[in-house]
Amino acid sequence: MRTLFSLFAFVVSGFFALNASAGLRTIAEIGQPAAGFPTGFIYWIVEHPVIGEDGHVAFAGAADVSVGSTLQNTRAVWYGKPGQLETAIKAGESPAGFAANILFRDSIPGTLTLSDAGSIAFAAAMNGPNTRAAYLATVGGITHGIIQEGGIAPLFPPGTVMGNLQGFAFTDAGMAFSGIAGGSQIAIWFWDNSTTKLIATTGT
Repeated sequence: MRTLFSLFAFVVSGFFALNASAGLRTIAEIGQPAAGFPTGFIYWIVEHPVIGEDGHVAFAGAADVSVGSTLQNTRAVWYGKPGQLETAIKAGESPAGFAANILFRDSIPGTLTLSDAGSIAFAAAMNGPNTRAAYLATVGGITHGIIQEGGIAPLFPPGTVMGNLQGFAFTDAGMAFSGIAGGSQIAIWFWDNSTTKLIATTGT
């Protein structure tokens, strides 16, 4: 994965793909119909783009019924090939694996990561009874909640709470992430696109 700015031209009103054989191609533009939203919704914000080696793209932003409107302003993350974009998740939706009342609020800038096959991962701000940061990943069209600060620390004794998350790496094999469990133990876990394994931890 590389940042979109290295292969894309960024213009204030949107993102454009620069291709040697095909010229400049619009990916998303403010005022354009927002992919994955009902008719009448347009891109209101587009930001933080990334691109993969085979042309998959991903970016964060917001959609609403008109430019500058806050009436139905909805944050979201989009991904896919140009012209074939989908929403990974919208504000108010709950990722798979999290409680139904833990809802996506927004992606955290600088964390959006794209795998070679077009899967994505990112850190997110959440709404609900636990509003702390979480790591999410979209694989095979499903957005999974991998881990959240303030939730249960995976594979630790019952009741062990997950503290601060400290970073992640993401490929088509899954996500490796680190964080603090139980207030003092630093640990590394690996999510293999279906289950989470504890890789290493400090202390006993």
